[in-house]
Amino acid sequence: MSMDYTTLKQISMDKDNSKLKVKTNNHDLISLDMILVDKEGTLIHASIRKNLAQSFRPQLNEGSIYTITNFLVEENKGNYRPVHNQLKILFNSTTSVSKFNRFDHSIPQSQFEFADYGTIASRCYDTIYLTDVIGILDYIGVIEEIKTRGRPTKMRNIQLLLEENKSIRTTLWGNTTQQIDDDFYKTNKGPFIVIVTSTIVKTFRGDYQLLSTFATKLYVNLDIPEVAEIRNKYTTMDITVKDILPKGLPKAQDGELALHNKETVVEIKDLEWNSKTKDLLVTCNAKIININNKYGCYRIQVQVQDETGSTTFILFDKGAEKIISKIAKELAEMQEEVISYINVSPISLLSAN
Repeated sequence: MSMDYTTLKQISMDKDNSKLKVKTNNHDLISLDMILVDKEGTLIHASIRKNLAQSFRPQLNEGSIYTITNFLVEENKGNYRPVHNQLKILFNSTTSVSKFNRFDHSIPQSQFEFADYGTIASRCYDTIYLTDVIGILDYIGVIEEIKTRGRPTKMRNIQLLLEENKSIRTTLWGNTTQQIDDDFYKTNKGPFIVIVTSTIVKTFRGDYQLLSTFATKLYVNLDIPEVAEIRNKYTTMDITVKDILPKGLPKAQDGELALHNKETVVEIKDLEWNSKTKDLLVTCNAKIININNKYGCYRIQVQVQDETGSTTFILFDKGAEKIISKIAKELAEMQEEVISYINVSPISLLSAN
C-alpha cells in the first residue's frame, strides 16, 4: 500500500492531518530553524522552539529525508524570511519525525532561491527576505578579529563574480568566516563556485554589499546543476583567487552582529541562564506596548510584544538612547515598533513576565 504524502504547496493553516515527505535543506540550524524541500522543489521555513530543541535535535540531519506529521502551519510574517513562502511550519510537542532510509531521487539534493544582480539591488536595506547568491570566488580576505562593544568578533570579506559579470562584496561575521577552508582554494584548481545563503543587502562606499546573518551558510563547489553550469562555462579560464588587503573595511555595527542571534520573545524567556548566555547579544523584533518610567529617567520598564508573546525589559538611560537615539524621557512619549538590540543580562531574566 503506497503512502499518500501532502506536498508543501498543498498545506494550509486549516489542515491538521498533513503528512510530509521532505528533505532538510538547511541554510543553517539556529536553535532548530531549517529549510524543508519536497519533490516539487518547493521550499518552506520550519522552526522548532528552544524548549523542544533538545528532543528534536538528534533526529535531524542536513540532507536527510523525513516523514513529518502533526505539525502546525502558520502565516510567515516579519522580517528576515529565508524563503518566499506565505506559510511557515512550526513543530510542537506532538510532531512526529521519521527518517526515510531509502534514497529518493525525486527530491532535490539542495534547493536555493538565487538572486541576480537586479534583485540584489532591489533588496538594498529591505530586510523582509534574506538573499541567496551564487558566484565565482574572486577575492578573499584574511579572518580578522575586531572588537564591538568590547567583545572580540571575527570578520572576513570575500568577493564573488556573478553571472552578469558583476562583482559583489560579502562581509562574513562570526563562525561564518570559517566556512571557507583556506587550504581548499589554495591547493586546488579553480574556479571555485561559492553559494552564500541568507544575507542582507546594504551599500558600502556606493557599492552593493552582502552581510551574513544568523542563518548564513557557505557552500563551495556543491554538486548541483547551477554550480556545474557555471564551472563548465569558466573551466578553461584561469581564475586565480586574489587577496583582499585588511584595510578599508566597513565598521561593525551592533545590529549586524546581533542578526547572528535573532530571538523571539518566547525564545528569550526560554533561554537557560549560565556563563555562556549571561553576556549574549541578541536581536528581538518587537513592538513597545507599554512604558513605565516610575523609576525616573535612569531606569525604565518597557513592555514589548511580538507574535509569540510579551515580556518586560529593563532599559537604562544610555542604553535607551543608543537603541533609538532618544533619551529615556523622550522614550516615555513614544509608542511605536522598533528593532531593539538587547544585551541580555540577569536583570532581564528577573524582569521577564
